[in-house]
Amino acid sequence: MAQFIGTVVGTKMQNTAKVSVIRMSLHPQVLKYVRQRKTYFAHDVGNQCREGDTVRIQEAAKSFSKRKHFVVAQILDKSGHPRTHLHVTESATSARTVNTHPKTQKDTQT
Repeated sequence: MAQFIGTVVGTKMQNTAKVSVIRMSLHPQVLKYVRQRKTYFAHDVGNQCREGDTVRIQEAAKSFSKRKHFVVAQILDKSGHPRTHLHVTESATSARTVNTHPKTQKDTQT
């Protein structure tokens, strides 16, 4: 059974996670490693995955649909949606920005 580790890039379908798997392969002519990306649809029971999570998917014994042949075996890193981690703290809003560019320092000192 095939197993891959990838990142969840979409969860808009019911009980399905769209997982992007990146692998490195040697280019035959250039002799450099290039990244190759492929997306898989994996069955996600209970919609537990969020965008940005790192998951391990494995091939299912029976395919769930035309394009869904994998199942989410384990959630390795639960990072959640990237936008949920953006919040402004009180200290960040009260801090002053200091302009260090020499041409514009004359304007800000007045």
